[in-house]
Amino acid sequence: MEDFTLSTSENVPVYYDIATAGSRCVAFLVDYSIILLASMGLIVTVDLLRQFGFTSFSSYAIALIYVVVGTLTWGYFVISELALNGSSIGKRMIGLRVIKEDATPIDLVDSLTRNFVRYIDLWPGTCLVGFVVMMLNAKSKRLGDYAAGTIVVRTRAVGLDKLELGESSYDDTVSRSPYLNQITSEEYQLMRDFLFRYEKIPFSKAYEIATKITSGIAEKLHIEPPRGIENCILFLKSCIKYYRHKP
Repeated sequence: MEDFTLSTSENVPVYYDIATAGSRCVAFLVDYSIILLASMGLIVTVDLLRQFGFTSFSSYAIALIYVVVGTLTWGYFVISELALNGSSIGKRMIGLRVIKEDATPIDLVDSLTRNFVRYIDLWPGTCLVGFVVMMLNAKSKRLGDYAAGTIVVRTRAVGLDKLELGESSYDDTVSRSPYLNQITSEEYQLMRDFLFRYEKIPFSKAYEIATKITSGIAEKLHIEPPRGIENCILFLKSCIKYYRHKP
């Protein structure tokens, strides 16, 4: 597993673990199994309807199956990536997430693009090319990632609720700020990702990143920025805690 440094739109470097080709394949197999089960369920339902005498429906059955299966294969990934913050059910089980190369969350256009190209990655005549591309590049990017400017990274297996927020000397100051609504979801995700990973980053880099993040957030909240990495960590934990409960 390789470390990869991304620079956010605010030029804050964030360290991520690259998802390996193997972990991506496992996640895809989980997702494809879900799609396959749903498709089989549809086929069985149509067959049962035919057996119970719905003959008028049967003339449209084959066309309907092809349309729905095609929609499932493409739409499943688009809908799940948007609903699960860059993950699908398979990716979430393995601990993977799709993000843009500037470390911001993907949007509808990104998801549509990368999943449209998925057909090239899966098509029998071109799937080998897609697999070789993913295996040979250091970031394990498939053709869809190149087209959309995305990358798949590893996330912590634990949820945010397992992040020890605890008590902080900044709780009162942050909770009283009337500007909490100015913190964006991208900044919230950035704070969360940093708190999950800062202990793995060299101290000097962690301090640099913490200072940049806290300075930007403190300016938005009209609060004096904290000094020292320990205070920065406490400040960010307070921001995450009260962002989640903001009106």
